[in-house]
Amino acid sequence: MNKFIKSLGIVPSPLVFLTDVLCICCAALLAMFVRVEFDLHNSSVFEPKHYLIIPAIILAVRIFYFLVFRTPKIIVRYTSTKDVAKIFLACIIGSATLLIFNQISKIATQTYIIPHSIIVMEFFITMVSMVFYRLTFKMLYLETVNPAKLKKNIVIVGAGEAGIITKHTLDRDAQSKYNVLAFFDSDPNKIGKMVEDVNIIDYQQLDN
Repeated sequence: MNKFIKSLGIVPSPLVFLTDVLCICCAALLAMFVRVEFDLHNSSVFEPKHYLIIPAIILAVRIFYFLVFRTPKIIVRYTSTKDVAKIFLACIIGSATLLIFNQISKIATQTYIIPHSIIVMEFFITMVSMVFYRLTFKMLYLETVNPAKLKKNIVIVGAGEAGIITKHTLDRDAQSKYNVLAFFDSDPNKIGKMVEDVNIIDYQQLDN
């Protein structure tokens, strides 16, 4: 398993794309199942053909915006907050597009293409699943190539921009042998708080 994860240091874009497509399809179907309370024979809500048509429409819109925002090009093991923001933006614009299509359909045919509840649920499920698998792979990869138990514990003096940049650099370097335990700072407004899930401690306690 470890060798397999190491071999996927840079996951091919087609594989990322296919995984995203799988997330969308599962999200759309799950949202529909929740809508009918998992009673697939409830024809008062959906006809059998809708279980193909609705996911296909959602998938087409999602793929378009994912290609526009180039989310499959994101290197999974380097997933950052900016990448998560890009995925969120692609998802929210896609959902907004579906809502606009719904309004146009309502005006033209007096019916919605997709129930609004499906669009909302699918958005959250797709967003969470895409971010979850990326961050999970990132953590597994980093732990595989550079186990935490082999790292040397260190502290960073200064919880300002320079200190945070230093921690980011160490965290993103797969070969880094350092684990940041704490920040030390003299600013009373920072002491006792946390940055990047790391405590900020009074500089006067550094000797301890």
